[in-house]
Parts: sequence; C-alpha cells; structure tokens
Amino acid sequence: MHGPKRIDRRNYRSLIIAGIGTIGRSLAILGPAQFALFENVIAVDRDCASLLPLSNTHIHCQCGDVSDWSFLEDFMAQVPGPALFVNLCSGTDNVKIRHHLASFDTAYLDSCASATSDPVECRFSRMMPYTYTKMNTRLPHWLCWGINPGLVEIIARRILAGLPDIPRSYDVTVYEFDRLANGVDSDMAAVGWCPEALVEEIMLAPTLEIIDGKPCENKEPGTRDSVVNWNGRPVAAKIVGHEDIWNLTGIPA
Repeated sequence: MHGPKRIDRRNYRSLIIAGIGTIGRSLAILGPAQFALFENVIAVDRDCASLLPLSNTHIHCQCGDVSDWSFLEDFMAQVPGPALFVNLCSGTDNVKIRHHLASFDTAYLDSCASATSDPVECRFSRMMPYTYTKMNTRLPHWLCWGINPGLVEIIARRILAGLPDIPRSYDVTVYEFDRLANGVDSDMAAVGWCPEALVEEIMLAPTLEIIDGKPCENKEPGTRDSVVNWNGRPVAAKIVGHEDIWNLTGIPA
C-alpha cells in the first residue's frame, strides 16, 4: 500500500538570471535560500568574466547574449521547463526578448523600461508604451517589477484624499523593512541598483511628474534641479523620471 503522493509546490523548475552585473551579482550571492525553490539555477551573461565569481557555486553559468535570438533559442531549448526568466540586463530591448521567450514554457520578470529601436531614447513617455507591448503568452510576464518608497507615499496620499473626514493637511511617513542582508562580507553593502540605470534616470532622462493626474515630461534631456528639506537642512536634489511615476497614470483618479 502506497502512502500519499508527494505534492511539489514549486511553480518553476528552473530559474534563469540574465545579466550578472551589480544587481545580478548581489542576487546570486545573497539568494541561496530562494534558489532552493528551483531544481536548476542558471546565470547567463555576454561578458564571460562576469560569471567567474560564480564558478565555485551550485549556479550553472552560460556565456552568451540573451538579445541574440540564435543564442537565446539554443539556450532555452536546453533549460528544463517551466522556467522563470529574470532579466536584469540594462539597455536591452525587453520587448524583443519577451517575444522570443513567448514560444517557450517560460515566465518572465524584469525591473526596468525597455530600450527602443532608438539607442539614445531616454524619455519614459516613449519607452513605457513600448515596454507594455501586448503579446500572447501562456505563462505570465511581470514588467517593471518593483516599487519604491516614493510611490508608496503618493498612493497613500491618494487613498487619504478619498477618505471622509480626513484633513487636507497631513503627514505621510514611510517605514521600509528590507530583509536584504550581506552575510558574505560585513564591510560591503548589498547593492540593489544598476549604476548605469541610476545615472540615466538622474542625469539623462527628462523630469517626469504627475500633475493633475496626467504625466508631464520635460522636452529636453536632463532632470530639473530642486532643493528638499532633510532633517531641517536644505539638500540639493533632482526631480527625476521613473517607471513607477509613469505607472501612476494607470491608477483611476
């Protein structure tokens, strides 16, 4: 007589981390507990040297360019499905990558806007509509996945504004509980941002704001200077553009 059949609650057999840069490297070093949810963990990068720090880990490494369809097709054909493809590559045409992955038993996740056919395009008003290009997929595609404290505050203010008997003047305090920890080297911080994308958003992309519920973007590249009050002291700042700001336009007024 046989006992009850074991139920495997894992959604995906394989995890693919595409792009072993600043964020990808942090994920590879700090994510072993989450990696246990997958049978296979595969790191892929077009720069073979980026994969060398992972050579002595249980992560399988593959050198190649995921934006090259011939490579991606051969690579995905060898990955046990269903798989979760996490795209951490900056400056890639995510829409084309998603289009190619749609023919495989693969879910997809990324954290940034897609590049367009224009290599110097940095306006979110152009990149975001392209990023959200619709396509038929069996498994989900999560786009621009992530949230920041600024977005939390804006949404909290939206909610408060719609509640009865709430004064128009109020304070919103955001407490962030981040469980990301660096147990490998206590002298180094865990990095959660791509320097290339950070420079683009702060210095190259035009300022993007939501004014009266509509996105307003500067015509010229470069963010506007501003000053904020931090702990009673004036601090030079920038009014930036960001995927989350664009996403706010999708919230019903």
